Order: sequence, then structure tokens, then C-alpha cells
Amino acid sequence: MTSIVRLLGIVVLSASAGCGGSNPHPADGGDGDGCADADGGGGSEGGDGGLALRIPAQTTLCNTNYESPSLEILFPKIRLHLKAGDFSLRASAGETALDLLDRVEVGQAGQEAAAAGPGRLRLDVYQEPPHPAYCAYDYLQPYRLGTQTLEIRFAFWLVCREAGVVSFPADVTLLLPHYRCGDRASFTTGAVNATAQNGDTVRFEYFFGDACATLPPFSAGICPANHGDPSLGRFTRGGDVREVTNYFGLALSCMHHGGPAFFVMMFDTPLGDVHGVSLDTVSYQPARLQYLDVAMQVQSSSDIASISFE
Repeated sequence: MTSIVRLLGIVVLSASAGCGGSNPHPADGGDGDGCADADGGGGSEGGDGGLALRIPAQTTLCNTNYESPSLEILFPKIRLHLKAGDFSLRASAGETALDLLDRVEVGQAGQEAAAAGPGRLRLDVYQEPPHPAYCAYDYLQPYRLGTQTLEIRFAFWLVCREAGVVSFPADVTLLLPHYRCGDRASFTTGAVNATAQNGDTVRFEYFFGDACATLPPFSAGICPANHGDPSLGRFTRGGDVREVTNYFGLALSCMHHGGPAFFVMMFDTPLGDVHGVSLDTVSYQPARLQYLDVAMQVQSSSDIASISFE
């Protein structure tokens, strides 16, 4: 757990894809840079408190892994539990003190972090005719896990308005890498099946973003971090089976110019000395199945004899 806390201390969990990323702003003036061509100063004027953000009960957001064929992809996993209710939104550019988070779970074990300060919601307004004005909201709040401080952040945008009720997340566009936990509606699904030379088998079912093409072959598209997640992992050794569906016990990594290529599952109940496995289709040829101890250290491995993608 020490290594998990140490890594989390340097991770900033940001939802903003940035200019030129996989989420070009809808107000891009057509110059192809993926950014809103605006000075951020125009747009709607503030109303009389008539604009509200409505968050339904049990709304959660997830932030998963990043581009790395490494066992560290499980460490920065996070699940944000949002408060339910109606919250006043500003309609003009600026920042408002606002607490939207009810609970934050982090890391392989889903440890609960503690709020280290108030939340704040910043609004930047982008306007370039003939496009409508777009309101980009960015939520930030400091949290603490042990002695380490984390900056929890998520962002969304919508067409600016001065009044009415905006349902979250149904009426907004979330900026990846944050997305609704377990929501596959905006993703493509896939699966990988592999048999090791020692006879053990593994299967991962997963969902991933459109820019993250399935393997093989590699695609030419960019695959930003956090564009998907496994929904199931199954390991079989003889008559023994370990199946994992726990969000914090599963992770995948998308390669920069391809699709999901590195998978990890940590068992709820160990199988002898084996507490989990990883399937690496990138670092080794042939691909390799690695056996992990309770600290996620590789104890042994077996080359893959056959592998297929669905």
C-alpha cells in the first residue's frame, strides 16, 4: 500500500483533454486545432440564480488508467460519488464555491479519501459567431489520502443559458477521461481470450472509446488515457476459476497508437500464492501472462500459446 500512496501523491486526476486532444471544442473555428477560438470574455451574462444543475441520486464518475504497460495502472483508479440535489450554476464567467462531492474512493483497494478543502466550480465562456456560446465548467477540490494531497477534478460543457434546470450528466458533455461508471453507451465493447503455455486461460471483457481501436491490428488513431475499462476478468487453472467484476480490481491500458493491450485483474480470493494476473500483449512477443502476489509484484510468468480478440 505504501507504493500506492506514494504514486497517488504525484497524480493529478484531470478530466480536461486539452487543445488538440480527443475532445475538440465545438466552438473550434475550423482551423483544426481542436480549441475554442475565443478570448473567454464574452457569452451569457449572469442571471438571477435561475440556472441550476440537477444531480440524480447515486451519480458516480470514474477515472481509470493511463497509457502505460505497467502494473501501476490500477493505482490511480478513482470513483467519485456526487451529491444529489439541485445546485445553483453561474451563467457568467468566474468561479463559485460549491461542494459537489459526497465521497471519493481511490486506488486498487478503493480507499476513501478525505476532503482537504472546499470545492469550487469555474466557468469559462467561449463565443465565436456563428457558433452559439459554450459554457465550460471545471470543478476542482483538494482531497487527502493519508499524508498525500490529491486534486480531484472533472469538467463538462454545455450550450450557455441563463435559466432552467440542467440534468447531470444527461444534459451535459463530460470531458474524458471522466465518464459514468459502467456506462458503455458511448463506448465500443470487446474481449480478449488467451491460453498460456502452462494451460492456464484468461479472458477480459472491456469497453473502450472510439479512438481506441481493438487489437489486432494497431490503428493509426490516437488513444488518450482513460478511454475504457474492463467489465469482467476470468482466470481458469484446471477446475479452479477466479472471476472479477469489481471496478477497483480491474484495469486496462490503451497504447498511444492502438487499442487495449495491457490488462490486470486482482482476485477477490487468492488462488494459492497467486493474488492476481496481468496479460501483456505489448512488452513481450509472444504475449505473456504474469502471476502477481498480494503486493502486485510479478512472481512468475508463462508465455501465451494462443490469443484472440472479439
